Amino acid sequence: MPICTSCKEHKSVDLMVKHNRNARGYGSWCKLCHTRRRTAYDSLTRRKEYLHRTYGLAPDEYDMMLTTQRGLCAICEETPPPAMAGRNRKIVTTLHVDHCHTSNKVRALLCQNCNVAIGALRERIDLLPKVEAYLRLHAIKDVI
Repeated sequence: MPICTSCKEHKSVDLMVKHNRNARGYGSWCKLCHTRRRTAYDSLTRRKEYLHRTYGLAPDEYDMMLTTQRGLCAICEETPPPAMAGRNRKIVTTLHVDHCHTSNKVRALLCQNCNVAIGALRERIDLLPKVEAYLRLHAIKDVI
């Protein structure tokens, strides 16, 4: 029985990654270790590429913004709620990069709700007083 060089466990041949270039027909890692490594690498690589391609941000710049904001949304100042993300549907807490759609300049990190609210208002500052007045007019009063 081969030994996985990652987890150091003895595994049957059918649990090892297939490797056509190797005379034995299998690689040095088991399928589970290979999948874990590939998933972790793919997630990190995809995130780095997405931040750079979409916003021109390096991952350390995102991390610096996150640290500066203490992990809180720049608007509501709350920790983002856990959400399901990725192919593996892992639970993550993520702040979204808010940017100006005209200049593409990155502004801050926002929770999903605040980010969607800005998008729904189409970034029209003139609507904010109207939204506030509407909510105040229709606020539920405590009944005594």
